[in-house]
Amino acid sequence: HAQGTPALRAIARLLCAALASDAESLWTPLLTRGWGSAAAEVGVTPRDREDETEDAALQTRLAAAAKVAAKVKPGKRAPNVGVALAVAEKLRELEGDEDPPHLTLRETLQADAEWQACAGEGGALDVLDVEQNGTLCGPKPIKPTMMGGGGGGGGGG
Repeated sequence: HAQGTPALRAIARLLCAALASDAESLWTPLLTRGWGSAAAEVGVTPRDREDETEDAALQTRLAAAAKVAAKVKPGKRAPNVGVALAVAEKLRELEGDEDPPHLTLRETLQADAEWQACAGEGGALDVLDVEQNGTLCGPKPIKPTMMGGGGGGGGGG
């Protein structure tokens, strides 16, 4: 969906909650190719025959969205990009989880070449992260220090 609506933000929160869950049955289907068309077949989502990534796994779809977003200047990106990036960041966070419930998730993400290119060092998610969390105007100016011992003017004499 092209708009960053409150409904999309709620869906992103639900996706992040499902991904963070210890119940693999909540997130395993999302990381598998074919979930998009399966959801469209039962009427959960509209079918988008124009979208080449419709049948891709969640991480592959997020990687594709991040690659496109990284090439577009801030302020010119589609409103739904922030929602996609929030879910992608959650996946990145969970990829580092070595606990048994998320070991399968980690292995799945590590086996996905498109995800690794996007989420790895220097990938589209890194570029977007630096842009979001970096400084806006370069280094802060250094405050000048007062010369002399008095530290200020005034008359006290």
